[in-house]
Amino acid sequence: MRIDILPARNCYVTELVGDLHNGDPLRAGETRLILARVSLCRTIASSHIKESSSEELIADLEKDLGGTLTPYVNVRLTYKHSGFLNYEIPLLDSEGMNAHTTQLQTDASAVIR
Repeated sequence: MRIDILPARNCYVTELVGDLHNGDPLRAGETRLILARVSLCRTIASSHIKESSSEELIADLEKDLGGTLTPYVNVRLTYKHSGFLNYEIPLLDSEGMNAHTTQLQTDASAVIR
């Protein structure tokens, strides 16, 4: 199993606790814990200031907060499932058979709302 921690644009993984390169297979009911400290991207406020009443500012803030999503990290797992046969060497007795493997990939994205 391969684990990749991919920070979002302008975000950085500053610390990892756990082993991303542990080659031991996971069995049913087993888990693996990996912690990542991610520094979030900083936004620069616009220098263009528009005069608005406090009611307009609060209405805009309530509207924007409900729809704002900030992605900060993606986790990708690449693995072989035990249910798929693994033919890594060519079969010598069969003509026209090629070596093949089946890999699965799962991606998860973490966002702040």
